[in-house]
Order: sequence, then C-alpha cells, then structure tokens
Amino acid sequence: MQSIFDEIIVNSFREVVEKSIAEFFSGKGLSAFQQEYRDGMNEIGTFIQQRLIEFIDQELVEDPSLRRDWVIERRNDEKTILSPFGPVVFKRTYFRNKTTGKYAYLADRLVGYTPHQRLDTLLEADLLEEVVNKSFRKSGESLEKQARGTSVSGQTVLNVVRKFEPEQIEIKEKSKVKKKCQIIYIEADEDHVAHQGKGTRAFEQRLVYVHEGRSRVGKDRYELIGKKYFTFEPGTKTEYIWNTIWQYLDDTYELAETEHIFILGDGASWIKAGAEYIPCSTYVLDGFHLRMAILRAAGDNEDNRQALAHVIWAGKRTEMNRLLQNFHADAKEEPRKETIRSVYKYLNNHWGAIQARWHYQLLLITLFDRILLTIGGRQRQSIAPA
Repeated sequence: MQSIFDEIIVNSFREVVEKSIAEFFSGKGLSAFQQEYRDGMNEIGTFIQQRLIEFIDQELVEDPSLRRDWVIERRNDEKTILSPFGPVVFKRTYFRNKTTGKYAYLADRLVGYTPHQRLDTLLEADLLEEVVNKSFRKSGESLEKQARGTSVSGQTVLNVVRKFEPEQIEIKEKSKVKKKCQIIYIEADEDHVAHQGKGTRAFEQRLVYVHEGRSRVGKDRYELIGKKYFTFEPGTKTEYIWNTIWQYLDDTYELAETEHIFILGDGASWIKAGAEYIPCSTYVLDGFHLRMAILRAAGDNEDNRQALAHVIWAGKRTEMNRLLQNFHADAKEEPRKETIRSVYKYLNNHWGAIQARWHYQLLLITLFDRILLTIGGRQRQSIAPA
C-alpha cells in the first residue's frame, strides 16, 4: 500500500490545493477554484488507479504462487481505460498458461477488465444514466464536464446501451455458438469501380474484409481464414460502416476471448475511425501503402530506398525525416520535390500507425511474410509489412 500512496501523492494534493486557492485569489472567483480543484483531484485519481493496477501486476510478477501455471510472456504492454476520473494509462504483463497454452493479462482479470474493454464499468453506468434524457452524442460529450478526457462518441454510447439493454440480449440467437479467436484482422480499402456507359466516371467503393489470418495453400498461394467481405456504396456514413462491422464481430466471435483486433488501411480518415468504433482495436498502417510511400520518396535510387526502409523499420523518426529532407534538397525538379513533401507529410501523419506495425510485428507475421531487405550491401531479415 505504501508504494501506491507515498510522498508523490501528498505533494500532488498540496499542489492542487495551492493552484486552486491561487485561482480564487486571482480574482476569477469560486467557480474557477472549484474547476481547478476538480480537475486536479481527477488527475490524482487517474494516477492512483494507474499505480494500483501496476502494483497488482508487479505482485503477480514477483510472486509465482499468485499465478500458478502462468509464466511471463511479455512485460510492459500498455492499455488505456476511460475511468470516471479521465483516461488511465497503465502497463501490465502478458502471461501464458503452461497447461492450457492460453494467454492473458492477469492484472486486467483481477481488476475486472475484459480484453477489449475500453470504458470503466462505473463510467458505463454514468453514460447509461445520461442517455435516459439525452441523445447518444450529447450523452457521450456530457461526462467531459466532470472529468477531462472522458468524452466518447455517440457510437460508443450506443455500444454501451446494447451491452446492458435486456431487449437487445433477448434478440440474439441463444443457440448460436460463437467462434473463439485470439487475433482478428480487419482490412479496409477503396476500390475504383467504373460505371456502366461510355464517358461516365469511376467511383470508389469502400471494401472491408474481416479474417483470422491466412494459411499457405501452395508454393506462392495463401488463403484467408474465416474471411467475411463487406462492400459499401460511395457516400455511406462512416458510423454505419463500422457499426455493421462491429455487429458482425459481436455476433460471430467470443470477443472476451479475443486478445487483439487489428484494423489495417492506408490512413484514410474513415478507416482510421474504425479504431474509435471497435472497442480496444489497434489501427495499423497497411504495408502496401507504406512500401509505396518509400518507393515514391526514394524514386529509382536503390540506396535511398534501403536507407529509408531501414530507419522506418527501426522506428527512427528523426533519421527518417532527415533522409527525406536530404532527398528533397537533392531533387532537381519541382514535381519530384512535391512528391517528397507529400510523402514526408504522409509518413509523419501516420507515424503512430507505423509504430504499431513494429510493436505488434510478431502478431502480424501470421498475415504478412518475412522478406529480405538489402541494407548496406548485406542481406538482413526483417518484418516488412505487406
């Protein structure tokens, strides 16, 4: 307990009180004091909750008797949960059961969090109270007044309502056996489809396909496992697309048994939005568009291609930008410079999704091949996104 509540907490509380009183005496009045005090106490609340969960995790790591048959697989995996105090970011350990072969975050289990839970149970209860007299969107925004960072989308509120609403539970087919899958992949893209008739323009149809990885069926042939394809006409609302996908996942899989849901795409806003609608999913920039960006930036210079690929796979953002700036300085024509500027913006805007590829590379290997990259005249094996 002492490791959770210590001098840091005491000092933080003292700072909150001092800042709050300072707000009052600065002439801003009692409301400013109350706002400052509430925000400060919420921050302390998130910090204590983080420490509590990480304390439990550390106990599990240090005392094997608390986790019989479970061994450490990986340390310091990060999770963010929205609590009544605000977003709580904490790190915990991934364990594997030697007997069953299953994987789990035991600290999450002990505090009651399911693998894909994004909202704290108490915050869900607060949202249900709000939605009685407000729209889903306004209900999702209303909790922000009580704690910064707790605003959620209307779709998230709808998902909470579905989770607890008895009528929705009764509608589901009770006899249907849901699939258990540790990893689910959702790939999204836009396909150019030509209209019938001469002189008519093509349109972009939105495609989403869900699968469980792929298996080799020939020397150079693979087949997606458990694939399900969805197509959506131009103009289809993003909310409708991802609500459809979420409904399929919820109807098809035992999501409590699912460890990871990956959403892969080219960075289009409607694809990235999937991570907001699908609870605890991770958006990853797909490898095809990442490779194309590298090729566009480096042009036909093979050394530049390999150098740029190397620093990106290594997660070295500063070096990546330095290389791109050098490419730009060496370019002779304006169209070439414009291409490099475009790639510079693209890679930096999607850096988090690129980093996700590196962080989860061992999980993505079931979907993507290992390829050989030639770096500095030597061949080096690396996880290169497809």
